[in-house]
Amino acid sequence: MQEQLNLEDKRKLQMFVNQADRLSFCKFFETNKSGMALALGDELTEAIVPERQEFIEMLTILRPFLMQDEEINIGKIVSRVRQCARQDEQVLNRLNSINDKFKFYKGDYDNKAIKYRNKYFHYISPYPDVTCDLGQRTVFNILNSIMNGYYFHSDLEKQTEIASFVKEQANRWLGSQSEDDLTEKDLTVTRERVREAFKFRFYGLTTDIAGCVLELKNLIEELFTLPLDEELHQKSQILYEFLSL
Repeated sequence: MQEQLNLEDKRKLQMFVNQADRLSFCKFFETNKSGMALALGDELTEAIVPERQEFIEMLTILRPFLMQDEEINIGKIVSRVRQCARQDEQVLNRLNSINDKFKFYKGDYDNKAIKYRNKYFHYISPYPDVTCDLGQRTVFNILNSIMNGYYFHSDLEKQTEIASFVKEQANRWLGSQSEDDLTEKDLTVTRERVREAFKFRFYGLTTDIAGCVLELKNLIEELFTLPLDEELHQKSQILYEFLSL
């Protein structure tokens, strides 16, 4: 099927595979293999998830797949593969499945808001007082605010969005009470539960998005004889093996 690609297509698909390889090597996924959990105690809620630095590394490598202007944006790559596989129904079904999941996390769920919210329940504790309600937001909304407001840019407006969201969750858990009604100890416990429940849910959803990228990588490897561009492939190996990037 490689003969159906022009040189530009080969270059961009190779770039996608190179970056997806880096994503698959992240320590975040090694740690995550045993599964994440939300541990509850009388006074403690603890998200058992990969370390923060592992998550930041993964998020950094994941970012180009999500950014609309990037050449390896997952939507653009799906379109290129679809052009080559337009006569292969089995491949198109797999490709559509990956794309539908990716669109689902973005919030492009064709007005199926209930289905979208039900999906999020996989990342909510069965205990009603230890949940995190995204409301009308998608995980993409939150990812965008965190990446551009906190990690990769200093956007005060987006930092405000995240801070407001955290306060909103804390207020929801407090219910009819106010912070003034709680002892300092109870207030500390509430804030800790908000933080840990959000971290658990957010890490899980971000992992699912990364999974779409890795599924597409596997499909490309099956369809085309790799490397599609030997020079780009070698450059990627040099960067990863010799510079530890």
